[in-house]
Amino acid sequence: MIGSGLTVVIAGLVALLWSTATGKAVLAFGVGIYLAGLVFTLVQVRRVYGDVPPPRPSHSRVQLALLHDALGAGP
Repeated sequence: MIGSGLTVVIAGLVALLWSTATGKAVLAFGVGIYLAGLVFTLVQVRRVYGDVPPPRPSHSRVQLALLHDALGAGP
């Protein structure tokens, strides 16, 4: 959706060379498509980010904690 909006924006910029009114209309339409795609993408990223569980602890931290516990419990 964002790519098609950018394509229409570029077409609008090219159309500005021949016709000011038509070029502005195409440019405005392309910017609208681009902004709608941008908002849609941000909303979807936000939804996915909310669904992802928090990260697990790193393996090295767990390994060091277990090693510390094992060596600290000596005689």
